[in-house]
Amino acid sequence: MVFIPTQYQRSTSCGIHCGICFEDLDDSTLHSALLPCRHYFCNECWSRHITSTVREGSVHVKCPEYNCDRRVDNAFIMATVDFETYLLYESQLTEFTLFSTGMASWCPVSRYLLSYSEL
Repeated sequence: MVFIPTQYQRSTSCGIHCGICFEDLDDSTLHSALLPCRHYFCNECWSRHITSTVREGSVHVKCPEYNCDRRVDNAFIMATVDFETYLLYESQLTEFTLFSTGMASWCPVSRYLLSYSEL
């Protein structure tokens, strides 16, 4: 579940700060938190964290808070990163899912990903 604050849900100078850049999170800073853990980060830091995790090849994007293992869901990723990064994430997620379920393999000759329904 994702929590993306609106104007009325943002904190108002109550001592909350971004856990990455340490900027105060008030009405002038767009920020978000995952519902399960409620760790707040500014949207710019969320975007950088998710983008770098995806570009490293990981499909398991987690909350950047120290020792927090909560995963970021698809809706939050889509709302936070640019379209190109989201397409890369979706491609990596599809490939990971197909391989982990044993529903696909690489063709050694053509180097294309084949699902078992195509074989």
